[in-house]
Amino acid sequence: TGSELTPQEIVALRRVLGVAEDVSEPAISLPAFLDRFPAHLRPLVQPLFFRLSREPESRFTRWRRNANILGGATSTSPSGTSQGSIIAQMESDEEPCAPLQHLVAGLSVFIRGGVSWPVLLEAWVGEDGSDPCAGARAEAAAELAATLCFWCAHPSLCPGPGVPGGVTPSAAASVLAGWEPDPLEAVLSALCRSPDNRSPSSEGAGTSAEVTERLMDTVPFLPLSVGPRLSQALFDAPPSPDCHGLQSRILDRGLAFLLRGIGKSLWSSGPWDLLYSEW
Repeated sequence: TGSELTPQEIVALRRVLGVAEDVSEPAISLPAFLDRFPAHLRPLVQPLFFRLSREPESRFTRWRRNANILGGATSTSPSGTSQGSIIAQMESDEEPCAPLQHLVAGLSVFIRGGVSWPVLLEAWVGEDGSDPCAGARAEAAAELAATLCFWCAHPSLCPGPGVPGGVTPSAAASVLAGWEPDPLEAVLSALCRSPDNRSPSSEGAGTSAEVTERLMDTVPFLPLSVGPRLSQALFDAPPSPDCHGLQSRILDRGLAFLLRGIGKSLWSSGPWDLLYSEW
């Protein structure tokens, strides 16, 4: 169906991740997955690996297959696997792995269905937001997810020493001098709510629903930048162009990125033209 990866994409995925053709139950290691991304994206996409593979089910399945070797059972989980075995296997495994079929199913959702804020935040906070710290964890997750969206939307940029927000070195001096804001900081300041700025009604909230609803109401289309970046890294798809900015002292790269995230037509629109400038 149209929501599934094509055979060509699956072949490309196996090739770039080094999956052998003669393996009966192919699995993808976390290092192999992360190696397909630049260094500044790896900490941000690592949670996506487990979300794509329906973690912890994928790792649990791998550890369960090794139970006969590692042993050490002291108690039994509902599935019949000993808790002691799971802990021993977690410590003994060299690296987390996910079955290829799980990763393919997850990528189909992310790339074909389009990434949304609820799906993206779930990578950090999980599905259950009932604990007392869920609101704080969701705010932290929102900052990480927004950072991921920004870098995915600007594949030609990367952070570096003296280069705030991933702007080019030629523009770094302007940012450091205070002439231009750091575009990533502008995005995070607009989207992420600090504890001092939360409304009284939001304090003590037991779930992350408010955070998700706020992002969905304001910039619902920002996560659309994630799917194309995954395609580029994992299928060798052509790189997407950077999110279009303006040579403006009012609407900087960060604010232009936020404005495009408000509506689908704005997100897919081409470069914008300046109507007026005095510089």
